[in-house]
Amino acid sequence: MRISELEMVSVKVLLGKDVVEEGARVIGKTSGAHIDLSQWSVTHLQIKLTEEAIKEFGYKKPLLGSVEVLLPVGLIKAVGDLISINKNIEELRTILKPIN
Repeated sequence: MRISELEMVSVKVLLGKDVVEEGARVIGKTSGAHIDLSQWSVTHLQIKLTEEAIKEFGYKKPLLGSVEVLLPVGLIKAVGDLISINKNIEELRTILKPIN
């Protein structure tokens, strides 16, 4: 299912899905969504990175917990059993920043 084919989808449907970068590597799982209240639209998906992705991005894993980033929804290519994005790890390094 492509994003352009969707009229509406519940955020619940998106939570817990694997997020796969252009090179077919899983970078994490969706853990939330961020909404622009002035527009009432979802602007970013919150992604809990895998340990491998944390290393790839050069982030430091906290002793307890995980590293999460915000993924702009404009990078989403397709949604199905997983979420495909149209950028590779190298490109994502300049786009994704850890959130606290």
